Amino acid sequence: MKKTVIIHGHFYQPPRINPWSGEMLREASASPALNWNERIYNECYLPNTEAEIKIGGSIEKVNNFNYISFNIGPTLSGWMIRNHIETYRKIRQAATKTTNAIALPYNHTILPLDREENLKTQIAWGITEYRMRFGKEPAAMWLPECAVSSRVIRELIENGIKYLILASGQARAVRDIGESKWEDVSDGTIDVRRPYRVFEKNGYIDVLFSCKELAGDISFNRMLDKPSELADKMEKIMGENGLPEVVLPVATDGETFGHHHKGAEKGLAYLLKSELPSRGIRVCSIQDYFKEAQVKRQVMLKDNSSWSCSHGIERWRSACGCGAREGGSDLEWRKPLRDAVGMLGEKAIELFNERASGYFTVSPWDAVREFGAVLVNNSKREEFHEKCASDSMKGSIEIDMLMEFIYFTFYSFTSCGWFFDSLDRPEPAQVLSFALKSMELAKDMWGVDLESDFFSILSKYPGAEKVWANVKSRRFDPEDLARDMLEIYSLTGIRKSLKGFWYMKVIHHDSEIMVEMKNRRTNEKIEILQEEL
Repeated sequence: MKKTVIIHGHFYQPPRINPWSGEMLREASASPALNWNERIYNECYLPNTEAEIKIGGSIEKVNNFNYISFNIGPTLSGWMIRNHIETYRKIRQAATKTTNAIALPYNHTILPLDREENLKTQIAWGITEYRMRFGKEPAAMWLPECAVSSRVIRELIENGIKYLILASGQARAVRDIGESKWEDVSDGTIDVRRPYRVFEKNGYIDVLFSCKELAGDISFNRMLDKPSELADKMEKIMGENGLPEVVLPVATDGETFGHHHKGAEKGLAYLLKSELPSRGIRVCSIQDYFKEAQVKRQVMLKDNSSWSCSHGIERWRSACGCGAREGGSDLEWRKPLRDAVGMLGEKAIELFNERASGYFTVSPWDAVREFGAVLVNNSKREEFHEKCASDSMKGSIEIDMLMEFIYFTFYSFTSCGWFFDSLDRPEPAQVLSFALKSMELAKDMWGVDLESDFFSILSKYPGAEKVWANVKSRRFDPEDLARDMLEIYSLTGIRKSLKGFWYMKVIHHDSEIMVEMKNRRTNEKIEILQEEL
């Protein structure tokens, strides 16, 4: 019997920037690091590119990304490229020489809750990001929180995605392809050792289901500390069931490997590089597995389900109880936050549809999806204007501001804003920051005030006022950067700098000094003379 193990790591960090300055926020809870990206980098991302293990009496350094299936979120990869390019290079090399990397929708939203325009954009931007990072088209995609619906499946099929990995509890019923009788597996009893096919009106997609028991052992029971025992358990689960081949998929957060469990990257490396191969068990990617697999069973999925909410997708819109602390938590803020952001999303789409007429040579939403290339690589901005903007709008700040408006609106739906147990946490504050920035852009561009309606919905939760005040205090006047720049120049003689979204340089005009600033995302310019400072 042919045996295959696939371990998938979902590597992701939420956006941690101040949307007014573009700089990373400092997070005291991440001490001694300045923020959680940096701390988790040192505990997880770096160690997984150079995990030290002992094989045959010698020490080897293993890049785990050469062996695991993985996705890496755009906010994380973008940050790593800017701050730790040498580590990202190792991850990218693993992705380009194997089929291990899979795509991820861009803003990590709960796709079944997204409006049609957002859903289509999330998938399109995620595919663009993957293509530009790794130089090929993605065959598989990781869904944020594994949240899925029939509508999501149809959109994935429409975009050429062939494979998914989901949690076992998301299957509703199975049957042999071509048969009529369904077998109920809604209690989580689906046989995860086999591949399945989901049929929709526009085609089909093939699915693997993560083994819940092993995912729990790796995530919570530190089984990677004992890779030999873990391999024993894997062999026992695969068993002898009369099938010519079995597959054992296991999906977990990538941060498990070193951050949540210190040293787990070493156990992972030994398991995949030595322990499993020595037992004749193949380690491969989702795509490589499906190249040879014969899919004979069909699955019906639970609509609006996820891997981290037993109530489906209620965790991201109601006080369902998921994520509450032991002893209980007040989760009544989740619905007002969803309703407020939902109102913003609807108004943003309405405004965009009304105001974007005449801006583009393609449909406005096709232009939005084309803008994904600029999000991945800002040097593509001019190319985007040439391809999509009408003659009168080519190179205009108006188009850049319009795209910024959509970008920040969609980021305000980032799933981690609802994941935890309190509105007074960094994640909801970050979602609210993006929402406020989006509303400011609407007011600056068109004089449309959305903030009062937004806060009236949010304030249905009694504790919202304090959180909202803290978010509003993050507003950043770019002229403060100019003042900093002038002081730096007076002390060091350095004439130009890049801080967050802003390029800055000092220019001498006879006896006067001017600070010139340019926003690298919108091309907005600010010029301030010395006496104004």
